Amino acid sequence: MASSGPFPLEIIERIVYYLTHDWVGPDRKPPTPGIFKTWNRIAGGARYATVDRAWQHAVERETFAELHLNLRRLTDAEAILIGVPRRRMYVRTIHLDVVLSCLSPKRSHTETAEQRQRNYDTLQDTVEVCLSTLNHWTHRPPVKLCLDAFMPMKDGYHAESPPSSALPHSVKYRWMLELQDLERVLRYGPVNAVNEIDMQRNMQVGRPISGAAVCTLLARLPAARKVDINWWWDASDHDHSNKRRAFAQALGKVTHAIDTFHIAGMYPEEAFGVISQRLQHLYLYGLVVDDSIFLQYNSPPEMMSSPAHWARLETFDLNYLPITPFNEWLFHPDLRNLDGESEPTIADPVLQRWYLAAARAALEMPLLRNMRIIAEMSHYSGWHKFWYHRDAKNKVVKAIWTSNSGFMPENEVLAAWQDVARKHMDGTELVVEILQDKWAV
Repeated sequence: MASSGPFPLEIIERIVYYLTHDWVGPDRKPPTPGIFKTWNRIAGGARYATVDRAWQHAVERETFAELHLNLRRLTDAEAILIGVPRRRMYVRTIHLDVVLSCLSPKRSHTETAEQRQRNYDTLQDTVEVCLSTLNHWTHRPPVKLCLDAFMPMKDGYHAESPPSSALPHSVKYRWMLELQDLERVLRYGPVNAVNEIDMQRNMQVGRPISGAAVCTLLARLPAARKVDINWWWDASDHDHSNKRRAFAQALGKVTHAIDTFHIAGMYPEEAFGVISQRLQHLYLYGLVVDDSIFLQYNSPPEMMSSPAHWARLETFDLNYLPITPFNEWLFHPDLRNLDGESEPTIADPVLQRWYLAAARAALEMPLLRNMRIIAEMSHYSGWHKFWYHRDAKNKVVKAIWTSNSGFMPENEVLAAWQDVARKHMDGTELVVEILQDKWAV
């Protein structure tokens, strides 16, 4: 064993940690006064590896813990990690960077057909090489995979999008990135090294990647138990139906159990009803849905051919947009307002059916602790929220409806939720609260 010199190994590891980390601003540049900053790894740490063998191991532990790999670096990384197997054991996070071609300086706000095709090819190649590389990884701690897409900058980091001054909002993300051959990706062997896939950064500043592409990649990551997908598209894009259909088909290829599934964007709700039966926690944001998200439970029990069952589901959070898939508004202005304009905060009667379908589905969710159904009404001052909460420890089951419009669930809805409480809490009576408190849920 290599000597650690005058310091214990634990002290060397702490010293190396502080030498390789600092407060940094956006794009990991030195922060200026008053700007947002984060504690993160900085460049230049490799030079401390020359002190001695103990320092080398400590530096490698920090250096290889978080890797940024693009199409070019994937091959290099594989050679480096295979050459020294212990380095692979240090890897905790892989940022899979899809590096896109730069836009033309003369037409900075426009992506040509040739550039778009080149970027599609880059996504396809990056995903395939990633799967081919990680397929060989065995006997390692689990790895978090962060998916990001961007254009390079002169300083060597990346630009998430062209400058806003040169890029009209309506064409900012005119085309999302697509895989050109989904079936070819599915033919790759499974990668068991990845236990989490994340797109949080890509949601904030990256180029959108289609939901079908992400779910196709997820289908080859059978050990991924935590999934965070963000897929927003431009409202001017009229190809929604094809994208939704492709997404539903790709999601159907994901057959392994998942603990936590968080997804944001406008998606086909039926696909989530199916995959939710294999989940522990499901978080859906920004969806355009109807009661079919609860599968057959929008029908009376006697009409259901094969009732669905959610054996593992503990959390179901749905934040939906106030419109149906048929472009019908779910909330309407208060016609009793004689002062003129009124915000659309009065719930359409169809929401009664939603809550009834949700209750019927909850009867088949034996472990359910929380179900939240919340309307996304950020553009208005109103609110409309529902929360079912089961506290097994204190033997309390609550159902809360809160709105600024005085919404009242119908008796049939209340009776259905009462049945849920009695079934899953040994006959415990449901506590119902009807509120006008925006922060109650």
